[in-house]
Amino acid sequence: MEELKQKKEWYKTWWGIIVVIAFFPILVPVLVWTKSNMSKPVKIAITAICGLVLVAGAIGNSISNKEAINLVAKAESQLAEGKVNEALISITEAKKLNVENDKIAIIEESINNYNSEEFVNKAFLEMTDEEYKLLMAGDLKKVYLKHEKANELFIKKLADKHDLRAKLLAEKAEKEKQAAAEAKIKKEEEEKQQRVDMIQKQFSVWDGSHNNLTKTIKDAMNDPKSYEHVETKYVDKGDYLLIQTTYRGSNAFGAIVKDTIIAKVSLEGDVLEIVE
Repeated sequence: MEELKQKKEWYKTWWGIIVVIAFFPILVPVLVWTKSNMSKPVKIAITAICGLVLVAGAIGNSISNKEAINLVAKAESQLAEGKVNEALISITEAKKLNVENDKIAIIEESINNYNSEEFVNKAFLEMTDEEYKLLMAGDLKKVYLKHEKANELFIKKLADKHDLRAKLLAEKAEKEKQAAAEAKIKKEEEEKQQRVDMIQKQFSVWDGSHNNLTKTIKDAMNDPKSYEHVETKYVDKGDYLLIQTTYRGSNAFGAIVKDTIIAKVSLEGDVLEIVE
């Protein structure tokens, strides 16, 4: 008879080991006192060590939070003095501490946008004429950056670079003009190709004869079965096509003769008029 396997204690399973490792300062003392046969002094020593680890962690987090708060305050003070790059260094150091502080992200984003040439150009291109007047008068209150002081510095930067707006708008207008011209050329080429395709569909892919004109010719022949296409040419007259077709066929006396017919044909392929 097979022996029944004893069920493992939860803290000896793979997932239990992971839980113990993750929460060892708390769980280790519990397991030591409830599941081990260690002597009491050893248990006390292990419990004390885990307690110290918890205290050290709490102190470390407290120190990191305090350092982060000080660095954020330093960055805000530097921004107040207009020292943007120094403020970025301070906020970068605060970010390295990996603490939760919403101001760190706000200041970092604001400074990065302040230093971004692309962001400056975007602000000028989206600026209305009325906003430009307020900018030049020193009365623009628009929010570009989330951090208030950084936003004030950014508006001042825009005022210092105000001449850039005219240049950017001129470049934008030129690009739009060029894009419109290219779009017009593309449209004309597409329409031209559509016209060519529409005209080509009127002709036989086998011998180049015009399908509807061939039918008209055969309808007027004494012996339609004797029709033999020789050559077809056409000229695009804009509103219509002028088509010349040369063919052979039997006349009233049964003799094979060669003839040429010229006709006006619509762009849709309908025979409008026999010219000669």
